[in-house]
Parts: sequence; C-alpha cells; structure tokens
Amino acid sequence: MAKAARAQAKKTQFVKIAQKRTTKAIKSVSLLENLANRGSYSYNDKQAARIVAALQNAVERVAQKLSAPAAKGEAAGFQFEADDE
Repeated sequence: MAKAARAQAKKTQFVKIAQKRTTKAIKSVSLLENLANRGSYSYNDKQAARIVAALQNAVERVAQKLSAPAAKGEAAGFQFEADDE
C-alpha cells in the first residue's frame, strides 16, 4: 500500500507544481506581448523572429520531455546575438 500512496503523492505533486509553473510561464509570455508596442520599443523583424523561435523551441523541448522523458538537457536562457541589434 505504501507504494500506491507514494505514486498518488507524486501525481498530486505533479499537478500542483505543473499548474503553478504553467500559469507563471503563460504570464511571462503575456508580458512579452507588451514588447510589440512600437510606441514604447524599437526592434527589427530579426529580433522579433528570434524571440518567437526561442519560445517555440522551448515549448517543443517541453513537449518532447513530457511525451518521452530523457536525460537533462541544456540550460535554458535567451540572449540576442550581436548581429540582431
């Protein structure tokens, strides 16, 4: 029975953490939408495309890991290249 209780605790923990982290990620993406305000910010199409590509790659990595768990991958992060500016 202890094994079943541990399995249930893991499921409960997953749901709790997944809801918090997913909500936080959605809010962060929403904040990126504010960057589209050309009255407040100046950017070029290449910079915008790099942001979108970085987000798409991150979502694809999450989807792959959730469908087939693998070893730890590269560290997450984002930075513009010098030629993007």
